[in-house]
Amino acid sequence: MNKAIKIGLIAIAVLVIGIVVWRTLIMPPAMKEIKFDGSVFSTQIKTMTEDSIKDAAGYDKAQQAFNSMLQDIDDAEFLENIDSKEATECKKVIAQGLAPKLAAHGDTVFAASDWKASELDAMRDAAKTIIATEVLPSKSEDLEKLQALIKNVDDYHSALAVASSGSHCSSESELNSLNHKIKSFNRAPLNNCKSLMSALNAAPGKAKANIARIAEEKRKNEERAEQAKREKAKREEEAKQQKIENDVNSNDDEYDF
Repeated sequence: MNKAIKIGLIAIAVLVIGIVVWRTLIMPPAMKEIKFDGSVFSTQIKTMTEDSIKDAAGYDKAQQAFNSMLQDIDDAEFLENIDSKEATECKKVIAQGLAPKLAAHGDTVFAASDWKASELDAMRDAAKTIIATEVLPSKSEDLEKLQALIKNVDDYHSALAVASSGSHCSSESELNSLNHKIKSFNRAPLNNCKSLMSALNAAPGKAKANIARIAEEKRKNEERAEQAKREKAKREEEAKQQKIENDVNSNDDEYDF
């Protein structure tokens, strides 16, 4: 066989193997199953939503399926296998499937006494993604719950920032402002989180300690300034007396003959 032909066949074989490996190991599982016909893709998204999101054993699995399918939809749109309108409709399907599970999961998380920031942030991101699809009816229970979820997570982070600001208070007015903010965060479900409430309750004490420290430093600085002022006056007086003595001695020397 001609050497050039052999090389060409080898190159084709390597290419084919590469494609097989890519489809087997790299291509997302859901995409490997989907034939990119617009109607087929949409139908399979609906089926997968029922099986993997709505009927998922728990929220975590539903969330994982949602993220995977969302990526599949984005990939399909990027590859121009579906248009933007079809992609939007598919996202609405999976968002509508996850919304009630996320709302219920949020209620469970907020009812607990131990909150994890990473979990809260993941819920907030998912809620924003769902709301952005505009699939939930206005004033629906799920929409209101997801909006409340976002606010609770944002307020949680704001409350943590307020708690940490206590050690930086430098005046009574700032302390009063701190107490007002702390009071505003003492509400359900934030007050279910023990670590958050503990941090908020400790903040005024830290603020008072910092204000006292600043006042003590100011007092000491004023004392040092006053002491420096007295020492300067003393030196000036001593210099003045020395000058007088020198002048007297100088006059005595003039008449000492």
